Amino acid sequence: MNDCGRSHRRRFLAGVAAAGSTALAGCSALSWTDDDGSSFTAADAADVLTDETEPPEIEWPVPVGPASDAVDDGLERVETLLADVPDPLESETVPNGVVRQSIADRRDEARGYRDEAAEATGDDRYRALRTTREARDAARAATTTLAAIEDETI
Repeated sequence: MNDCGRSHRRRFLAGVAAAGSTALAGCSALSWTDDDGSSFTAADAADVLTDETEPPEIEWPVPVGPASDAVDDGLERVETLLADVPDPLESETVPNGVVRQSIADRRDEARGYRDEAAEATGDDRYRALRTTREARDAARAATTTLAAIEDETI
């Protein structure tokens, strides 16, 4: 009895919502408001579209060079995070093989990003600064997972 009543009530409410939505459709522009907004003719639009001024030239990559110590600081932070993650990880340290492999993968990912950032020169230094962030994220994941495992075994 309860299921039947709920079903009818839901159908009724859905019907009311649909009817209300249909009745209100197209009523967003109220007839008593005055639209004194700016207007233009097709000729005005044609003038804008045929304007032959050239857009400014954009330099790529970003014309920003990070300070040399900014990338070095990022690399140092990655090293600090990775210092506590042993290589190789032993099964005595992390008994679960899947978790052990996850930690090793994140550690290796952090090392890859770190090496990529360390080799960057010139315009690539901007990207290297961003890459150190990705390296820190991976190193932090490895370190945090290992710390959680160690806390459980103590």
